[in-house]
Formats: sequence, C-alpha cells, structure tokens
Amino acid sequence: MLEVEQVNPLTGVIPPLPKGRIKLEVWNKQLPIPDIREPGWYNHVTMPGRELVAFTDEEMNSFTRNFFNWYMSQMQGINANTSGSLFQDAELNFRNWVGTVSTTGAIPQGGVETTASQGYRGLVDEDDEGIRVGTGSVAFDFDHWGVSGLSDTNHVKNGTGAGQLSHVQSELTQRSWLGPGSRQWQGEYARFFNNNSGGTITVREVTFNMQQSSSTANRMMVARDVLGTPIPVNTGGQLLVTYTLLGPIYEGP
Repeated sequence: MLEVEQVNPLTGVIPPLPKGRIKLEVWNKQLPIPDIREPGWYNHVTMPGRELVAFTDEEMNSFTRNFFNWYMSQMQGINANTSGSLFQDAELNFRNWVGTVSTTGAIPQGGVETTASQGYRGLVDEDDEGIRVGTGSVAFDFDHWGVSGLSDTNHVKNGTGAGQLSHVQSELTQRSWLGPGSRQWQGEYARFFNNNSGGTITVREVTFNMQQSSSTANRMMVARDVLGTPIPVNTGGQLLVTYTLLGPIYEGP
C-alpha cells in the first residue's frame, strides 16, 4: 500500500486519503447478457441452481503513478508536459495500456461515466478498458501500467477460446453519500465476466482503468491489485468484480 502524506499547512494535520476495496464473486451459472444492475441486487441473486462458489473482499493494493499524475493535473488545471518521454518523478504525464508514455496530449478529466467506453466503464467484448483481469502475480509497483505490471502479458482477453473470458459491458457507476456520520462519498464500479472457454481460469490480478476521451491512446491503468486469494472461475461460471472507492470529507482537527 502506497503511503502518501498530504499535510494541511495551517494545522499540520494529515487528512485522510481516498480508500478502496475490491470484491470478486464467482457464480456457478451465468446471468443473461446484457445485464442492467440495480444498486445492491447482485447480493440477492435468486436463480434456480445458481450458487456462489468463490468470494474475496480485499483492500486495494494501491493507486499507480498514473492516478496521482491525473489527480495533480486536475488540481492544478494543467496538461501533461511535453518535455520528455520519461515516466518518473517530476514528469507530469501518463503511460497508457500498451506502455506508451504520453508527451503530446493533455491529461483531461476522467470521461463521462454515463457513457460506455469512457471514464472507468468498458463496452461489451472490450478487454482493454474498464475493469480488467489477469492470471499473473507480479508484486505491485507504483510505476506499473499494465495488467501484469510492466507488461500486459497475462491479461485475460475477451472471447470463448482457451484462457479467455467474455467481457460484459461495465455497469453504470453507483454513487452514494455516506452521511451524516461517516461523511464520505462512495463510488461503486462493477463488471461481469463469463467463462465459456471450456476450462478453469484462475484470476490473480485485477486492474482499474480510465479512458479519458474517445481516443484509445488515452486509456490508462490507475490501480492494480494482486489478489491475496486467487479466484478460480470454472467453465460455465460467471465472475463479478466490484471496485468500491471511498472519498472522505476533511475539515481539519
């Protein structure tokens, strides 16, 4: 977990940073495609013979450099710099899903969440946007940009062939205000994956990806999680991945 201190200069107090959790559920039978999810219903699915066969609920490993560069560009109202192609400290740029460092474009806002293929949502059969999964187990690093860290080698592609999962269109983002006690914004992002490959696929890593505009070159990974508990998805089964982000409101001591 990356620890970043942001001290309030007036009080000397460190405010809380956004936190997140990732949840994976595997069902022995699939729901029809497409699915339009109502808030919370996936916790109460009742289908004949449908059983929850695997489950994990973990804290997110951490956000990547891409996320913090995007955050700083929004806070400062400035674009990515174009002075060099290095992805490192003092360079305000991003590295997209194929490893290319952006030096010619801006880091704009995170897209329109109600529009598929923007923000953190992915279209049906699209495996390079939205929530993505993989089978590798490379330890997390702040500079990672691909499903397998510094590559996309172990990314589970869309399809019905060996080692592939059918990617369902991401669900509409669910937002809620957790108050007045906790005073936090909550955002929930979910996507289903169906296994029609004929074999078991074990998911060991999950990534959270943003598309900033209509250009596919502007897709970047903002979080990567190596699961403490790998999740097997048997053939004929369905995987549901849910990212839940919490943003606390800070008023000082």
